[in-house]
Amino acid sequence: MASASRSEGADALLDDVRRGLTKGQGTGLFLSIGPQFTDTGQADGTIGFAYDGDRTLRIVWNIVRGLLALEMGRPLPDDTPHHCYPLIAPWKAEEEIPKSEWLLDLRGDSMGVYKSVLDYKWIGFVDPEQPALRVHGLALLIWDRVIAPVLIHDPTCGCRQCSNSDTC
Repeated sequence: MASASRSEGADALLDDVRRGLTKGQGTGLFLSIGPQFTDTGQADGTIGFAYDGDRTLRIVWNIVRGLLALEMGRPLPDDTPHHCYPLIAPWKAEEEIPKSEWLLDLRGDSMGVYKSVLDYKWIGFVDPEQPALRVHGLALLIWDRVIAPVLIHDPTCGCRQCSNSDTC
């Protein structure tokens, strides 16, 4: 995915991986992902990469949990109700972003420290039908190109579901 994003941060990451491989570092990891690259059968010789979507979304969820722990000063339990949307590639952003209306509401300053590698915006929602229900929406921007949207049910909200049980 980094190479497909064609961003400065991704290029730097790939250069670092190349340097490490020439020194004999990370060869096991490199060999394990090799089979994920396949010939697409196109005349121009395009190579495709089939990544493990479930694993990628688990990684996104862990990144989001870490960011929220840093921002809120407390850890977010792994079993917190959430929804990780499929990653949005740069060439699909114009088509996919409007499908998740809340992504259009992300305005203001981005919150990442190393923006060309990982940036993010965060928005909070309150359900007008149930004002005690709080939801967070985060959109990660990876390598300045790939968007990873995530919705999270705030575990400290006072909605009916949370007030009727110990956990959300």
